[in-house]
Amino acid sequence: MTTALILDDEPKAVLLLKSALEKLMPPVKVIGAVTCADEAKSILEQETPDVFFLDVEMPGENGFQILEKIGHKGMHVVIVTAFSEFAVKAFRFSVTDFLLKPVSLDDLQQAIHKTKIKASKEQPFHESFTLRIPSNKGVLFIPAHEVIRLEADGAYTHIYLRNQEHHLCSSNLSTFEQNLPPSMFLRVNRSHIINLHFVERLIDKKEAWIEMVDHRQIPIPRRQKKDMLATLTGFANPKTNRTTDKAL
Repeated sequence: MTTALILDDEPKAVLLLKSALEKLMPPVKVIGAVTCADEAKSILEQETPDVFFLDVEMPGENGFQILEKIGHKGMHVVIVTAFSEFAVKAFRFSVTDFLLKPVSLDDLQQAIHKTKIKASKEQPFHESFTLRIPSNKGVLFIPAHEVIRLEADGAYTHIYLRNQEHHLCSSNLSTFEQNLPPSMFLRVNRSHIINLHFVERLIDKKEAWIEMVDHRQIPIPRRQKKDMLATLTGFANPKTNRTTDKAL
């Protein structure tokens, strides 16, 4: 699950942004929603969020001064401000996105997808990552690069492998989402996590869906269609011959 820290000197803006992030699909876990720089710095000393949503105009230190002091710390920075004139300076700080208030759910969804695209380009293919799967025969250790997709079934998860094996695990899908490398796996809806290396085809017509190499077709939620297709189309995959079908 993507994690986020919010810093804005306006309490109402903080609450609205936190609520919006938690409404996304999949939701973003907000580890801190604060109104002063010292509170944000204290959180960052303990943990590093995936995304730092940062206002610019604040009393005391502004957003850019904070970035100069703390750097990016391995996180993606998204500037959220009411002032468009800060855009050029923001991108000089290598921010991932620049959002103007009021921020819509679509704006946030697109920003989160940009962070995932950037992460997928920065991180290597996780050949060594292994899933630990409890079963009635003991514990199975499955290399992540053998997993095509995971599908929710209530509190259980079906795991489908490239050798056509199938395993049922007593952990729910969200548990896997929190632990799988985001540069390799993507949750596309409430029921499915896919291995980006095994996407066979993208179908973009009136409805959009993904076809995996095992021929399973997975629907993309309408609200996320544009951003999801951008993420998948932009993912470089040397192992499959991915195509995109579009309606004329």
